[in-house]
Amino acid sequence: MNKELVSSFNNHVAFFNAVGFFSEIVIFIIVACLLFSQTYFFVVYLIALVINIVLNKWLKNVLKDPRPSDSIKFLASEHFFKRAYGMPSGHTQNVFYSLAYYFFVTHDWRNPWYLAGLVTGVVAIWQRVVYHNHTLLQCYGGVALGILMGFSVYHVALLLEPSFMRLG
Repeated sequence: MNKELVSSFNNHVAFFNAVGFFSEIVIFIIVACLLFSQTYFFVVYLIALVINIVLNKWLKNVLKDPRPSDSIKFLASEHFFKRAYGMPSGHTQNVFYSLAYYFFVTHDWRNPWYLAGLVTGVVAIWQRVVYHNHTLLQCYGGVALGILMGFSVYHVALLLEPSFMRLG
């Protein structure tokens, strides 16, 4: 097989692995930039993201669903962190919370950045499963909880939105 073709393939796989590994950060930047001009919904997004992270840690400790035992480390620094439980996947929960919240606020599913975010979410699931950091069920649990959180936060934000914000 052509060495250049193999090298190109390996570079593409490494890129997708990096996108999946850093998906939470990538999606946070995309959604924060897209929502920044909508001050109220942006602030609600940030506060609820912290709540989403805390909820994920709490659920992992309640459910105590173990991660796959044969995980592959993407970065050397991963060896320094204690492995928590796996259900739900924090990566997918945070990614899909951000994407769902953005969608409910804007209803703009055709935005190219949003579509790129959806692709990033799928890559995140793929990377977490391929690297044995989570099972597919743990990733789907994160997706479902993230979407539910985005939906819930949006509707609570609408109920609590100050009246002066609705005038503009």
